[in-house]
Amino acid sequence: MNNSKTEYCTKTKAKTDSSTFQNEDVNSKCIFQNPVLCAQFLRNYSGLPQLRNVQPEDIENVSLRYHIFDEVELNSDTVVRIRQNPEKDELPIYIVPLIDHKSRVDHNVAMQLLLYMVCIWKDWEKEMKNKYGMNCHNKDFRYPFILPLVYYEGKGTWTADFHLSSRLPDMGESLKKYIPDFSYQVVRIRDYPNQDLLEKGDGMSLLMIPFWQTPLRVPLMLSLKLPKVFAEG
Repeated sequence: MNNSKTEYCTKTKAKTDSSTFQNEDVNSKCIFQNPVLCAQFLRNYSGLPQLRNVQPEDIENVSLRYHIFDEVELNSDTVVRIRQNPEKDELPIYIVPLIDHKSRVDHNVAMQLLLYMVCIWKDWEKEMKNKYGMNCHNKDFRYPFILPLVYYEGKGTWTADFHLSSRLPDMGESLKKYIPDFSYQVVRIRDYPNQDLLEKGDGMSLLMIPFWQTPLRVPLMLSLKLPKVFAEG
């Protein structure tokens, strides 16, 4: 095979792979944009006691464009806000799920999540000022909690470091306290056996069955007339 033909085949395969990932990305975005599926996911897979009883009506899709600087614009896949108990003055919880299908792990995920988190907090400042006249410079001003997570459908093991500090050079213990740091959660669908997912019997768990094992899982569920798995109750 000559070089030009090899190059053409390589580009064609890359384009096909990219299209496949984009299609899967769209499907997974729909999961987090659907309040019923999102509630099922957060109850069963977030690991947070605060979300153990979350209901679809507690979830608000606030996927917005955030601007940090004039030259930087971020479009988050999905941002959801979970309503807490207002009678206890509990601030809402934000969820930022990044969706990754690629076999090659993205080692810059922590930095991406940090940018999204800063955008959300800056937007929170504006919202509190416009609605309640609250000033972020006051001592009693508080920012909401954000759960950063990665929904990983790739076949490989997640090998990226879970801490933002891993992206900075090691400057020794004397400077460690000055380095901003946080961790994020990875929900890797391969960690859940298909039988366990099927036994849960809800729509979210069925959708977590790996797409390369059952590429027609959604049409199959619809053909079996199982709409109840996508409903609460």
